[in-house]
Amino acid sequence: MYDTLIAVSEGLSEQQKVLGGAVGILVGTVLIAVMTFGSVSSLAGKVLFGFVGVLFAVTGTLLLGTSEQREQTV
Repeated sequence: MYDTLIAVSEGLSEQQKVLGGAVGILVGTVLIAVMTFGSVSSLAGKVLFGFVGVLFAVTGTLLLGTSEQREQTV
């Protein structure tokens, strides 16, 4: 699985990494906000929103971190 992730990361252009990273962080933040402030009443729903939100945020951060344009402000 690790090799697959490396192959996917190397296959993306720098612009795709920056844009995908920014979108990933944004989507993750929105999902965590929905979990916190939304009307999700079940514990399972909150855990699901939180887990997926963190997954998106971490993936977005990794995409931005592996791009060559690290100093670019998004």
